Amino acid sequence: MRLNHSDSDASHAPSRAPGDGAGGSPAPSRVLLREGAFAVAHHRCPPEDHRWQTENQVVTGHLVVFPWSVTMMRPDSREHFVADPNSVLFWNRGEVFRRDLVSDRGDESALFAVDSSLAVEMLAAHDPSVREHPEAPFRVHRAPSDPRLFLLQASIMRAAMSGEAVDGVEWQEATLTLVRHAIRGAYTAVAQAGRRRPAARRRMQWEAVEATRALLASRWDERLSLAMIAERIGFSAYHLCRVFRAGTGRSLHEYLTQLRLRGALERMASMPQMGLEAVADSCGFANHSHLTRAFRGAFGVTPSAARRLVGEGRIKELGACLSLA
Repeated sequence: MRLNHSDSDASHAPSRAPGDGAGGSPAPSRVLLREGAFAVAHHRCPPEDHRWQTENQVVTGHLVVFPWSVTMMRPDSREHFVADPNSVLFWNRGEVFRRDLVSDRGDESALFAVDSSLAVEMLAAHDPSVREHPEAPFRVHRAPSDPRLFLLQASIMRAAMSGEAVDGVEWQEATLTLVRHAIRGAYTAVAQAGRRRPAARRRMQWEAVEATRALLASRWDERLSLAMIAERIGFSAYHLCRVFRAGTGRSLHEYLTQLRLRGALERMASMPQMGLEAVADSCGFANHSHLTRAFRGAFGVTPSAARRLVGEGRIKELGACLSLA
């Protein structure tokens, strides 16, 4: 199947602002692959885009989104939250929201769209009530992103953006696997969060956790200290560590390491000539060995293997390595 580079087929929240017509700026999302019930798209909204000042709406389908950058999302009907590479997002078709700029990269992400019937079928095992609201199947907006799924989406996107022919069955099966596991992980995370939620849901603590997510996701490649992070957030280091773990289920160090690993993966895939020692140093790891240990522990493959599989868009081989049944 050939790629469909149709800029008019926008998906993740292209703005429907008054005055946008044929002469307006291009839609921020580009559909790369489409077949029947689902599609794959690349979304990019740079800092200078007017859509930061307007309402945005999801128009293509129900979306599973893997952020590549950090952005503050403000849905009309739900609480605001930070979207970053450690998270996976779920948007229902027709949802309206605004967003705030956090980093100079703007808003960039991988989008996987499914229609209502497929979404309901995949969600039914986790939320039996979904059949009562098929027009808005997702009841979760954000969940932790499994490192293996982040690696798989990177491979799918690399293949889709290469401009070369992509086997239809291969990318469709991989997309179904990706979405299914993302949904399962999200509903598992929601169940676990419910047991630790009360303290972390207080307004001041919620704001502190979201501000910390934004800080870490925008400065993950810098040498950070706990004292500096706590000072920026306005909490004591001890209190911030407790609140952050209560709100995310992870320590600050774990969260930061995952951001650095995702950043390392992106640099390896986009800069094939960059040596692993340089990648490690630029992403906050002590050395090549430190990166390799952390990378293999999170993704299940070595950095060299990931660079080859993702860089060459070898979706099927990578899926087998990740043991995603």
